[in-house]
Amino acid sequence: MRALIRDVKTGMFYGSDGQWTAERDDARDFENSLKAMHFAGEKQLRGVEVVMTFGRPEFDVAISVDRVHRPPGSYREGKGSDV
Repeated sequence: MRALIRDVKTGMFYGSDGQWTAERDDARDFENSLKAMHFAGEKQLRGVEVVMTFGRPEFDVAISVDRVHRPPGSYREGKGSDV
C-alpha cells in the first residue's frame, strides 16, 4: 500500500522531487494517510486528496484533504448534546 497526494483538478501526483507528476510510480509515498494529510496541511496544498493505492487503480481509495472534520460539541465540551 502507498499513500499519495493527488491534485483533484489535474489528476497529477505530488512527486518524490517535490514537483507534480502524471506518473503514480514517480509519486512520493507518504506511507500512511495521516502523514500525507499532515504534509498537505503544512504545505497548504488546496484541491488535493490523499490516495491510498493497493496495486491496481480500481482499488484506490481517495480521501479529501480540504474537508475540515470537527468533533460534535458533545465530545468537544463533554456535554450530552451538540448545542
